[in-house]
Amino acid sequence: MGTTVKEDLIRFSERTVLVSDCLDKLYRHMPEYLAHKNVNYFETFYYIFQQLNSDASQIQELAFSSTLRELEEALTGLPLFYHIQALKAFFNRQTSPSLDASELENAKKMARVFDEVAQEITKYLDDYVSPVEVILLVLLTFINKPEKLPDEATNSLKMAVKVPAIQLEGFKIFLRQYDNHYSVMLRSEVFDE
Repeated sequence: MGTTVKEDLIRFSERTVLVSDCLDKLYRHMPEYLAHKNVNYFETFYYIFQQLNSDASQIQELAFSSTLRELEEALTGLPLFYHIQALKAFFNRQTSPSLDASELENAKKMARVFDEVAQEITKYLDDYVSPVEVILLVLLTFINKPEKLPDEATNSLKMAVKVPAIQLEGFKIFLRQYDNHYSVMLRSEVFDE
């Protein structure tokens, strides 16, 4: 017997909270997992998403494998609309010092890189992609093949690497932009509006 719309919405909401909670737990413990202090958001997301894309047998060997499995299960089948909400919830929980004008400008430039990649992928695939996938793609490219990014994008990301507060604000801006571009369409897929 199928589920009702109300049951689906409750399940999606619960899984959204679970995704955000798992990200928060992994972020808080990432210095211990990576064995160095001052782990930033780029490192955290790169590492988490790399693990999610790796062979399942490798995940079982990690100290935090149960949290990764929880995260993977929560993301699986979760509509993209809720990916946005989960990431926004995670980043909105984080605190950082206020940014000065130049740091805020760097955060906007960083967000622009992620936003432009999201738009290009959407055009290329003629479909929407998860902001999780966008973040992973940008970070994979930046870390492994920075020459594939335009110089301006690489420079923006290099500036953000140095200041976690810029990363945090940049991700918040990117998710607001992503939400503005796609949430109406993604929401209509969930709520049949």
